[in-house]
Amino acid sequence: MATVAGTDILQLPVTNSAVSHATVELTRQGVDVHITGGLLLEHSESATGSRWTANGRGNEPLVFAWRRKVDDQRASQPLRLRGGVTELVGLGEDSTQINAEIQFEVLQGLAQEIQVQLPDQFTVNQVSGAMVADWDTNGRELKVTFIEPVQTKARFLIAGEMRLPRAGKLEIPLVRLPAAEREIGGVAVEVLGAGEIKDRQANGLEEAEAAELGQLISSRQSPSLLAFRLQPAEGKSVRTLSVDVARYTPQSVLTANIEEADYSALIAADGKMLVQTRFAVRNNQRNFLKLNLPATAVLWSASVAGRPIRPGPRA
Repeated sequence: MATVAGTDILQLPVTNSAVSHATVELTRQGVDVHITGGLLLEHSESATGSRWTANGRGNEPLVFAWRRKVDDQRASQPLRLRGGVTELVGLGEDSTQINAEIQFEVLQGLAQEIQVQLPDQFTVNQVSGAMVADWDTNGRELKVTFIEPVQTKARFLIAGEMRLPRAGKLEIPLVRLPAAEREIGGVAVEVLGAGEIKDRQANGLEEAEAAELGQLISSRQSPSLLAFRLQPAEGKSVRTLSVDVARYTPQSVLTANIEEADYSALIAADGKMLVQTRFAVRNNQRNFLKLNLPATAVLWSASVAGRPIRPGPRA
């Protein structure tokens, strides 16, 4: 136990278990309790005091810190926030995969939940994040509820899919934060499969390097990826992005091709023949070359790119 600047601190040491469980009961009311090293499970108030229950992580101390409750005016203030949306759109043959990372910063008030505007016909598969308690969709609106009111910053990920035409001019679906006073971030579009983006038109966005738009986009190595940065504006501002996608029919290719073969032969008077052969090979898949030698031939040596190797003979 310790007391620092009017705050009582109870620190429980690290245990040998993966998860620790602790309950603290205070014989007074009107206190604020802050928990580190664990997650609050239950809080109850009674006429005799307050009760707090939490689970610890096991690999760090579980700390309860409490002090007299001070009226927080932020709960009654209207919510003001600014946010960022980083979105990756994968245009597939059958469906379009969309992954979006949402980050926001609370400027005023407390954020118990937040609304995200979704594209038409968009199906949300998962919403994940350390602060996410629950989520629900209603038409084009996704409502994300947090474990406790967010006072400063939070982030979460959205994964979903929708159907778009496989080729032609496509309107790229955008995930938006309509409540944000300032919305930034980026959008990346890639073609999955045999195809490429022929043309694009953007409004409220500008082309950018993929490496500048965060881990979600910079980790992609697709040669058909185009990246755009959101111009700073409010969450209800007009933003549109359209691309012209061309699809191709995949063609079978040779796994390996000998582009050039050079033979040098030396024939002796007694009929013996020495043959030296050089091949220029373009290889796409195989890591070996098979040759059929004459039945009476004896292999002397072989080398690849000037380095001697030991070939493996077969029947």
